[in-house]
Amino acid sequence: MGAFGNAVYFTMKRPFIILFVGLIMPIFCLAEYFLLTVLFNVTAIGTGNISESIVYALQMMLSFVSNPWVALKGLLYFLLALISGSILVGFVLSGYLNVVNNTLEGKPKINGEFRFGLKKYIYKLSTISFRVILLGLVFMIFMMVATIPALVITRAASMGRPEFTAVAIFIDILTAGVLFFGVMFFRLYVFFWYPAALSFDKNAFLVGKRTVDNYFWKIVSRFVLFDLAFVVFQSLFMYASYRLTIGQGSVFLIAGLYTVNWLFKTAFISTLVTYIFSAFKMFSGSKGSLT
Repeated sequence: MGAFGNAVYFTMKRPFIILFVGLIMPIFCLAEYFLLTVLFNVTAIGTGNISESIVYALQMMLSFVSNPWVALKGLLYFLLALISGSILVGFVLSGYLNVVNNTLEGKPKINGEFRFGLKKYIYKLSTISFRVILLGLVFMIFMMVATIPALVITRAASMGRPEFTAVAIFIDILTAGVLFFGVMFFRLYVFFWYPAALSFDKNAFLVGKRTVDNYFWKIVSRFVLFDLAFVVFQSLFMYASYRLTIGQGSVFLIAGLYTVNWLFKTAFISTLVTYIFSAFKMFSGSKGSLT
């Protein structure tokens, strides 16, 4: 079996891999529900455009930084939230990923497996998560800035400036390529950092990075399929959610829609996590039971 086949097989073999995600996923689904409800009911959002929203967000950040006292207070709150979030992520992932890792290595199920992973890996995964969240925020800002020229030129071309059409197409394609490879490399390096951290005591990031670099296109081909499945489902879900929210759908229909959302994302996340560990072990040489 390939890495994806192993992911499906071992996910079904250890129901805990799915059940644990299913227990915490309602929190995210509920947060998503409130976020979408606000988004659909704030009519001002529909009157703007993407480029203006991005520029406005960057201006807000710059004005925030320009006030030293406000910036200092904001920085302290940000660090507190970042540290708290990193510890929470490390707490959740340390035990869960230990179970996933042991399952893919063919180790027998033992009592206290989750608790052992929590004790052994919580500090390591919390520090990794701290850096991942921080770098992710910085990376997101850079990606937002990178899209501004394409958005501005495309808008100019769409508003009766045909001389910008050829330039807009070229800039859009270039920007799309930068975004695709930038986001893909960032995600893969981050995702493969975690299984490497559980398998290697030192240089975990470099091990994960080398694995991604050596098998980039094989891994990307699977991630594109994951992304397509998620985008298709999320688009249909948001459309249905919008129709129910605006049309004042019944409580039963809304509950049914969000139950489907919960089930899909539980299966999706558990399979994706297991695939990442399976691919890492298969491509890095740390194969365990995958040999």
